[in-house]
Amino acid sequence: MRSIVSALAMLVFTSMGYSQNSFQFTYGDALNDEGHSILITSDKGFVMGGTYGDTYIYLLKTDSIGNQIWNKTYETPTSWYFDWSYSVKQTSNNGYIICGNIGHANGSGYDVCLIATDSVGDSLWTKIYTGPNDHFIAYDMIVTADNGYAIVGFEESGDKDVFVVKTDSLGNVMWAKSYGGSNDEEGLAIIEESNGDLVISGHTFSYGKGIMDVYLLKVDQLGSLIWTKTHGADRSDYCTDLIALDDGYVLTGRTSGFGTGAIYDDDLYLMRTDLNGNMVWANTYGDDQNDGGKSLIISEDSNIVVTGYTSSSGAGQTDVYLIKADLGGNHVWSHTFGGTLSEEGSDLVELSNGGYAIVGETRNFGKGQNDLYLIRVDSIGMGTCQQDSAVTIVTPLTWLSDTGGVESSGFKYTYEELIPSEADTNIGDPCFCVPPTANFSASMTHACGSFYDNSTWTDSWLWVFGDGDTSTQQSPGHCFWGSGNFNVCLTVSNACGTDTFCQTIGAWIGIAEYDTDPTPFRLIPNPMINTAEVRIEGVASASYGIKVFDALGRLVGELNNVSSGAIIERKSLTGGVYYVQLYKGEVPLGARKLIIE
Repeated sequence: MRSIVSALAMLVFTSMGYSQNSFQFTYGDALNDEGHSILITSDKGFVMGGTYGDTYIYLLKTDSIGNQIWNKTYETPTSWYFDWSYSVKQTSNNGYIICGNIGHANGSGYDVCLIATDSVGDSLWTKIYTGPNDHFIAYDMIVTADNGYAIVGFEESGDKDVFVVKTDSLGNVMWAKSYGGSNDEEGLAIIEESNGDLVISGHTFSYGKGIMDVYLLKVDQLGSLIWTKTHGADRSDYCTDLIALDDGYVLTGRTSGFGTGAIYDDDLYLMRTDLNGNMVWANTYGDDQNDGGKSLIISEDSNIVVTGYTSSSGAGQTDVYLIKADLGGNHVWSHTFGGTLSEEGSDLVELSNGGYAIVGETRNFGKGQNDLYLIRVDSIGMGTCQQDSAVTIVTPLTWLSDTGGVESSGFKYTYEELIPSEADTNIGDPCFCVPPTANFSASMTHACGSFYDNSTWTDSWLWVFGDGDTSTQQSPGHCFWGSGNFNVCLTVSNACGTDTFCQTIGAWIGIAEYDTDPTPFRLIPNPMINTAEVRIEGVASASYGIKVFDALGRLVGELNNVSSGAIIERKSLTGGVYYVQLYKGEVPLGARKLIIE
């Protein structure tokens, strides 16, 4: 399969005039698969980490042109389930270290895990770290100069605090501390300086000038707080990544209320600071809708390259956003990548030839709901398909700065082996057209059900339910207003073709009408507006019970000790189909459909 896809990819690149060093691929199955981190391996290939099928940590190895070499998921003991992984790094023995999060199966919270693997992704050891409270979430991890690891994220006990865990090379905890105030703080990125100090970026609700401000912290080798800085204005400002310069730092994320968007829309920002975290300059980049930065690097030619997402430019709802700016914040170039639905860039690396590789997620070009998305471009961000130039307007930010935060400690960790297994990965090529294949499943409760799209390579959906109703949602819900078997068809389409899949779905309205009843009765008028009279034929006076059910068989009204001539009142019932059941004691005597207009 790999050789076929590779050959097709080469054919497409040649015929469309693309460089053979540029490409796009998707990896995943029919569920949600996302790429969160990417690194260049010692053999010039790529390793990408993320989430597979919503529930597994995912590690995927490719060669330098995107051909899959191996992939692994990591299975938990029965008392756990995976949630996600945001960071993977290569270790000195050519293996990998994965930082992720796992959840307790009983819903009691999340813990942080480190998984050390060999060069083919088989696990060597696993450590699970439990914070002082229920929720302990990791967002970033680095390999430190002593071959240990530093993890950053947040721990929550009502309010969130930034945490940092420092371990040795085997994952044993050396120290762990949290930082924050009386409200929420989260740490999203961490770097190590040449003297062993750590710098952390994230956001704070406790300090600063607005609802949420950028939070920048520096701690020493033992986690003691050196300084903190906040940057922001009167709305929400959020930091996702930072990188060090010789004379300071560069940060990226999103900010609302500035730039060219509406006041509630976000713009991607870049901010440069000095070595003490003081702002040198800050700009927004984007246009009139939501834009955000997720990851940045400093290129070999001493420029800033950032990836994220944009709704302001591109082909779809959101597209991968790639921007290059100089160290003064001036825009150099920007591009988008994607289709009619949503894409997002999560991480990027620079290649030896000056090009870039971006990992993220796509809802357009893969097999499932979301697929891991790998894009490789040249040194000016060009050379592949599904690409547009971006409209990027640069606006200076007038942020205010502040400081604040205290440190605390207290933590434990446990050992659990997480077992690797192979993932059922399908490879797609957005530059090569693949027709869709339609398929779906349904889960019915009486007359209502949930319909689940299991199609592949799909951009659009048309459901025909067999009762006159249709839907263009990917996985809709639907109620049939009648009992019976319905021929439900799903037609899916993409730029290469259309496919249809049909199956018979049975619906039960809740209560069947009786054609012959021991005690016949009528409802007059029917349909009714406000009231209807119950006429029990051949009975002058008797004591009956009446129950009113909705179309799903749920009891919505009841009358006791009634006889012919009793009145059913509409009260709070909405218009639709109902069923009136006549009882003698507990014995059902008959039922009639009632229409309320």
